[in-house]
Amino acid sequence: MMLSNSHRHNLNQPPGMLIYTGEYKRTPHKLELLVYDEEDFEFNIIDSIDEIKKDQKLKWLNVIGLNRTEFIKEIGEKFKINPLVLEDIVHVSHRSKIEIHEHYLFSVFKMVYLKSEKIIHEHLSMILMDNLLITFQEEQGDVFDPIRERIREKKGNIREMKVDYLYYALVDALVDQYFDILLFLSIGLDELEEQIIEEENISMEAIYSLRKELLLIKSAVIPIKDVFHNFLGSNQKFISEEVKIYFEDIKDHLNQVTDSVIMYREMASSLSETNSSNMSNNMNKIMTTLTIFSAVFIPLSFLSGVFGMNFTNMPVLDFQLGYYFFIVSCIVIAVGMLSYFKIKKWY
Repeated sequence: MMLSNSHRHNLNQPPGMLIYTGEYKRTPHKLELLVYDEEDFEFNIIDSIDEIKKDQKLKWLNVIGLNRTEFIKEIGEKFKINPLVLEDIVHVSHRSKIEIHEHYLFSVFKMVYLKSEKIIHEHLSMILMDNLLITFQEEQGDVFDPIRERIREKKGNIREMKVDYLYYALVDALVDQYFDILLFLSIGLDELEEQIIEEENISMEAIYSLRKELLLIKSAVIPIKDVFHNFLGSNQKFISEEVKIYFEDIKDHLNQVTDSVIMYREMASSLSETNSSNMSNNMNKIMTTLTIFSAVFIPLSFLSGVFGMNFTNMPVLDFQLGYYFFIVSCIVIAVGMLSYFKIKKWY
């Protein structure tokens, strides 16, 4: 696997060095603060983390743009976050994981969603504290709009629960989006299958692209399954027993996603093999046609060569209808050979 220049550079950096390794280096920095309780709701775009009030209301701070690493460092100093955790936030190559610290719960996930019919992959980090949840995402746009609407419209019981339930709701939204992505990919697989059945010429790049997307989803889902299996069985104070039950539902969804990914990858492999077989069959048909033409013209070329020799004394050269007999003989030979090939089912 090839490493980008930024990744090579990071190999020589000391631990805790904040260098963003993703692709969204021009994303405008933005802070979205959502504050709520059972009675009130407030959403603001803030300029500084100093605007976050210290009260008992639940808060969700969404940080957009990881390219401003100096601001990530400022958040770490404000909330006493370990420098190694900050490093994991800006290094997008890290696998999904959950770490339990003394004052907070740190999580890394892979967010996958559709944007203008294009699949977007983002590195998403979450830090869960007593009354505050901080999310770090690379680009504007995510899968959390339904959660924002539920908080704004007071739908369900999210405004009545603690911040750990908000953490669950966001993770659940991430996992649900995997189903939408798989549906999108399955439609692409069906279209490719239809084209292959109709023996249309399709690019292998389209199949490889689908297989690559399925592999990326698999690499995002499998670590989450392992993480939740270990995390839910551990003793920690950040997720209550009441909310823990909901994570069992997420585990079931992850199992379904994993099974679907495996099935679709097998389908993609089958389509790749079928397409290769079709291409080989088409090539064989072309070679068969060319071989038949070559076989038919071999005796005709022989006759042309014989009668084209410049001998002084040669039979039938003085025959008045010789040319017409030669043409008729060529036609009879060609038709006879084609009929013989057809009887033998060689084409």
